[in-house]
Amino acid sequence: MLHICYNRIMEITTTKELLIENLIKYFNADFLKSLEEAELDEDEKHANIILSRKKIKADAEGLATVVFKSFE
Repeated sequence: MLHICYNRIMEITTTKELLIENLIKYFNADFLKSLEEAELDEDEKHANIILSRKKIKADAEGLATVVFKSFE
């Protein structure tokens, strides 16, 4: 469990698993938004989504690890 206090005004408490889950949601939403702006056909968009899943998960896990290690 990570507990972060920021200037005694904001407090964040989370687990590494929950942080990973929320980062994956955030990265997916951001990626889908960027795909909407790209000039791709539907097949190309679906292929990009499939190919990005593992990278998004790996990025979320890596970032969560950095955050938790920085507060050890």
